[in-house]
Amino acid sequence: MNSLLLLHGALGSQQQFDPLIEVLKNHFSIHTFNLPGHGGNKIPEKFSIPLFEEALVQYLDKHELTEVYVFGYSMGGYIALQTAKNHPGRIKKIMTLGTMLKWNPEIAANEIKMLNPDIIITKVPKFAEQLKQRHAPQDWKEVMKKITAMMIELGDGAAMTLEDFEKINIPVLVGLGSQDQMVKKEETMEIVDRLPQGEFRMFEGWKHPIEGVEVEELAQIIISWQ
Repeated sequence: MNSLLLLHGALGSQQQFDPLIEVLKNHFSIHTFNLPGHGGNKIPEKFSIPLFEEALVQYLDKHELTEVYVFGYSMGGYIALQTAKNHPGRIKKIMTLGTMLKWNPEIAANEIKMLNPDIIITKVPKFAEQLKQRHAPQDWKEVMKKITAMMIELGDGAAMTLEDFEKINIPVLVGLGSQDQMVKKEETMEIVDRLPQGEFRMFEGWKHPIEGVEVEELAQIIISWQ
């Protein structure tokens, strides 16, 4: 049975994958974990993709995983891709969903508009409460602050270059929901075209939040993709 690692996104946690795991558990040996500063983990001084990449490699080492399949949601997909570039042979295939692959100052500025804790508390209190519970006992507002700073750095040049993506020579299925308001198809395709074994799939009706994805449909895609 193939090993499948599910990697959550920014402000997320491994618990978001529970419905998906329920469908996939008979098809894969499933692994998942909370990234640093997420899901109640201690908040480091600074968030960065290299920090999360290191956490991923440490998990692979601890569980003696080689040639693992990775499904990365949102930021999780980006972490998986950078790990595949820097650690050839550790990841066999990657599927991303709703992952921002291209970064520049304008894209970063647009992303962080939605990461204002005060506005979230006022306008979407239910989401604020979800974040509070998801990251307890840590302060979700501090997690959001660290994510914002990381996105600014990605936009200012800390992101992977086009040449970096060309070095990821494993099968990569890049998924995007047709109603995703955060990630644009044109920007995504610019990167997919640079992946030696990249494939793009648009999923009709799916929005960005993982909770809005059709779990059964996603599970069948992952099963058939192995």
